[in-house]
Parts: sequence; C-alpha cells; structure tokens
Amino acid sequence: MKIAFLLILLLISMPFSKPAPDYSLNVTKVDRAVIKVLDSINPLSVAYDIEYGGNVYYSPIRGIIVSPPQTNHNPHNVLIIPDNILTLNGFVKIGNYHTHAASNPDYLDETFSRQDTTKTYFKEYLATPMGKILKYDPRFGRMLILDRKENKWELYYFSPLVMEEIDTTDEDD
Repeated sequence: MKIAFLLILLLISMPFSKPAPDYSLNVTKVDRAVIKVLDSINPLSVAYDIEYGGNVYYSPIRGIIVSPPQTNHNPHNVLIIPDNILTLNGFVKIGNYHTHAASNPDYLDETFSRQDTTKTYFKEYLATPMGKILKYDPRFGRMLILDRKENKWELYYFSPLVMEEIDTTDEDD
C-alpha cells in the first residue's frame, strides 16, 4: 500500500505540461539570411585579412534585417553594435555575425573564440577562413556547424589537433 501511494505521489509531481526545449537543427529563415551575408563577405574577409561583422534584427510585422557588414580594418576583431542596444526602428536584435579573416597560426580561426561565446546573449554566427559557417546558441551552450549538403545544423566539436599539419613522410627513406 505504501509503495502504491509513493508511486502515485511521484507520478503527480512529474511535470507533464512543460514543453520540451527546442533542440531543432533545422536551418531557419533567420539562419538563411545570415548565411547569405556571410557567404558574400567571407571571400573579401579572407582576401584582405579583415574581420567583418554585423547584427540580426527581427520584427513580427516587417520580418528579418541583417545589417550590412562593418569593419574596423582589423584582422582579429570587429566592432558591432553592442548587446545593450536591443532595438532599431521597431526591430529587436536577435543575433550577431562576423568573419574570422585569413588563417593565422597564432589563432584558432576555425572556431569561436572565448570572447565570441561569452560577450553575447544572442545567437552568434561565424564564417571561418576555410568557409565553414558556425552558429553558437547561448540558450543551450552549444556550437553548431552548417552541413551544406543536408541544409541542417550539426553539433560541432572543435579540436585544435585537427588543424595541425600531419607529416606523412617516411623517416626511413
């Protein structure tokens, strides 16, 4: 009898109405708008070794705006509108984007920097020197990479070891 009572209490206390978190990896309209801008500016960013960046805004009435890419002509940072400016002419800020310029052996260019993932409360998008598109979602603390063939996001686990050049020459030759 006591066991049945405890089971009933356990079932009653379980949160049935709480919705599951959104773990969807589908590419959204916002994602597509940002990807289009990143794909257009990334070749210039790599060629001139300059970071570019901007903001993403949304209005339920007027839709999505991705601000034009800005630069301060620096290969390792870009000034964008700070996170404390949340609205622009009726639009609400929902994200940031930037590029990582040309490859540099002193930096981990193919992933977000610590500053990229700790400075914002918004989704952060990144185009890398090798052409990858990454997205960081601070709500879930996860990093995603765009799978262009499947047009979906995948979880991204970056390892600096992958970036090291592997010597394939045989030492015995």
